[in-house]
This record gives sequence, C-alpha cells and structure tokens, in this order.
Amino acid sequence: MLKNLRHNRFRLAQAGFISFWYLSLFPGRVGFDTVYAFNMMRDGESTDWWTALYFRTLQVFTLNGQVLYIFSLVGILLLSYGLFYFVDSLGLNSKLSELAILFTIANPIFGVFAVTVQHDVLQASGTFIVLGILVRILRNIHIPGRQLTFLLILSSFLLGQSRTGQLTIVVSTMVIGILLNNRVLIGLVLTLNVLLFQLSLAGIDTTITEKGKFLPFISDLKCIAQHPENEISSKGWVFLNSIAPKEEWIKPQSCAEITNLYFTDNIDYEKIELDFAFISNYLSIISAHPAIFAMGHIQKSAAALPPPFFQGIQNQVDLNYANPIGLGTNIALQSGPSFLHPSIDDPLVRIDIPLLKPLETLAQIPTFLVNQASWFWAWGGLWLWPILFFFTFVLDFRRIRLLYALHPIIILHLVMIVIGVAPTGRHMQPTIILGIFTTAYLILKMGTLLRDISFR
Repeated sequence: MLKNLRHNRFRLAQAGFISFWYLSLFPGRVGFDTVYAFNMMRDGESTDWWTALYFRTLQVFTLNGQVLYIFSLVGILLLSYGLFYFVDSLGLNSKLSELAILFTIANPIFGVFAVTVQHDVLQASGTFIVLGILVRILRNIHIPGRQLTFLLILSSFLLGQSRTGQLTIVVSTMVIGILLNNRVLIGLVLTLNVLLFQLSLAGIDTTITEKGKFLPFISDLKCIAQHPENEISSKGWVFLNSIAPKEEWIKPQSCAEITNLYFTDNIDYEKIELDFAFISNYLSIISAHPAIFAMGHIQKSAAALPPPFFQGIQNQVDLNYANPIGLGTNIALQSGPSFLHPSIDDPLVRIDIPLLKPLETLAQIPTFLVNQASWFWAWGGLWLWPILFFFTFVLDFRRIRLLYALHPIIILHLVMIVIGVAPTGRHMQPTIILGIFTTAYLILKMGTLLRDISFR
C-alpha cells in the first residue's frame, strides 16, 4: 500500500515537472537553424540538410512553420518516454532511481532542451529507447516481439531525424539482431528504414547537402593552408586554388566551427568532385601537417572529448571579470557556443500569455545559471565518466557487454570527432542527460551506503 502510494506520488511529480517546463516556456523555444527552416517553408522551399525526414516532420508538427506548441509538446513527451523507458530497463533500487529521474527532469538541461524545436530532441529520444532495449537484452529481460518491433520502428523514425542518428539505427539494429540471433528482425527494420528515408526525399531539394559533403574536407584544408609556416607543395596549391583563391585560404579564421569557413559560399561546387584526385590531394596535405589536422578536430569536437586529456568547450558567457558584462554580446550574454536556447527567435510563432509570464521568469533563472557555466554542463566528454562508472560497476557490464550497451553513445562521440561540426552541447544532449541521471543515482547510492555504515 505504502509502496503504491509512493509510486503514485512519484508519477504525479514527474507529470508536474513536465507540465511546468511545457507551460513555463510555452509555446516552445526556437533558434537560428529552425527559423531558417521555417523561412524556407514559407517561401515554398525545402532542404535535406538535417535529413529530409526531419524537414517533413518539422513541417507536419509546426503546420509548415506556423506554430511551435505541437512540436514542443511532442518533443517533451517523446524525450520523457525515452528516458523513462531506459530507466525502467535498469532494474535498480526504485526509490533511488525515482529520485535520480526527478532530479534529471527538474533540471533545465532536460526541460528547456525538451521544448526546443530542433531535431536533436527527437534524436535523443530515439537514443534512450535504443539504450533501453539494449540494457533489457543484456539483462536477459524478455521483450515481446510486437513491442520490440514497434520500439525499433519508433526509434528508427526518431533517430532518422539526424545524420548521426541514421548511422546509429543501422548499427543498433544489427547489434540487437546479433544479440537476439534474429536476422529477420534486422532485415525488416533496415528495409523499413531505407523505405522511410527514400520516401521522405520525395520533392526535397538536396542542393545544400550536395555542397555540404565537402565542408569537413575543406575545413581541414583551411586550417592547414592559413598557417603561415605550412608546407603545402606547389601541386597542393594548384589543387587548393582550383577550389578558392589563395588569399581566401590564407586569411586567418577560427577552426573551432565548420561554419566559420567564410568563403565556402563563393566556391563553384560544380567544378569540384569528391573523386580520387580530390581525396588524394586532401590526404597528401593533411599527412604533411598531422598536428594542425588533429588540433582542428579537437577544437571542433571539444564537447565530445573527455577530461583530463582535453580542455573542454568555451563557456557561453564571458568569464573574464575584467571585461564589462555583455561586452560585444546580446542581452543573453552569449559570447561562446550556445547551450540551452532561452528565447523565441521568430516573432511569427511567438504567443504571449500574460498568465504564464511568472512561470517563464521562474524557468529562465535556472536556465541562465546553467548557461553561465556551460563549460561544465554542456561538456559531453565530461559526462562520459559517470556513465562509464555506472554501467561498469552498477550494471556490471564489462568488456564486450559494455560496448554493446553504450555503442549509441560511442557512435555519437566518434561522429563528432571525425566530422567536427561545432563544439556545442546540444549535439551531446543524450550523453549529458544520461550523465546527469547516472551522477544523481551514484551520489544517492553513495549517501545510502554511508548512512548504512554509520548505523552499524
């Protein structure tokens, strides 16, 4: 009786926190990328830059860029479901896991992220579902066939909202099929994925993506070419000049973000191809400058790399106390990579409800506290350590079992390191949210152990 009462209170508290974040930040939050997509929709244009499936999903859940509240509601419900499914798969001390999950969803890192209209929310939801499936299989918990098929299809749809997610679901489906010795399941899910991705491409403009495939390579080359002591051969410069003029290659530019390549819009992409000549010239140049190549990827993937081997990310708010507050920034004080997006950057989808203003103010306070210390909270590589400790010593997953269990997180980090889009926390949200939950559980577990010892 008491256990059921406590469980009902826990469910009520869960619903309370979810409702708070949705209502306090109603109708949702939206940043630059999504506003750009909205404007394309309003102009009758399209893109598969984030994947064609995401663009279509965004069209449906925002009514073609007109509203936020449907997508934000779907986002927070799916992220909650994915996280709860994963936690329920662990089979841990119910009281401790309930407290840890409450701390996690009460945190603005969960709440603000969940109601922000972006594909990362759906990708994180799918990641948690896959993690839950893997943990259940490795713990020998039976998953009914129809339920497993449904969850794999759902996670395929959610992970299909991003390029990294598409790779994850392919690998995860094969891993799950191997663990269950079920080739039929592998074939079914992979076939459905191919059909889903191909159907979503119908009527979508792929021009930007065709250009974008060159960006990781050009980013590496730019970091090397702009170094005053580079050792690029005359043949190498002929190759580079065929892409862009030398004065643009040598002009100093930050290597921390792939989008910092200011001259890429001036490149005639129809004159270059990702062929053998391009790859061989690329490999020749980077092999002669391994330190610059490596450091460029370290900077771009700083959010994915763990301490103490790597420095971490730049803070969102300037921490130099000698500078006037807000020098050269907006009123949100954002000078470094953004983490939690506190605003609605598109006035066409803003809905002002005076009754909800006090709730919004209450939500913005912890949001700012997290953002002003984003070097810590948004550092995905940092959160890898409590996750590894939790899976190794609490779940007792070792060696290949640990690799099986955490491969979706490993893929996320490896893609960030190899591609190196930008050192931003939102790309690392599955790791960060999972890291917060595991840290909370470990602290609570340690407190329980210390209390038991003190009473002996």
